[in-house]
Amino acid sequence: MRKFLVVFLILLAALVVVADVGARSFAQSTLAGRLADQMEMSEDPDVSIEGWAFLPR
Repeated sequence: MRKFLVVFLILLAALVVVADVGARSFAQSTLAGRLADQMEMSEDPDVSIEGWAFLPR
């Protein structure tokens, strides 16, 4: 039972990290597209959301 719990917690932590990276990437892409539309730019700007954890914000 203890081994199952450890494996489950490791997988859960990995899932949270992957979700955080995916959400950050989606937000950066969405923000770049909106900025390009509003500022009438020919290309999407480079947008970078810094910090360790994106989801809790």
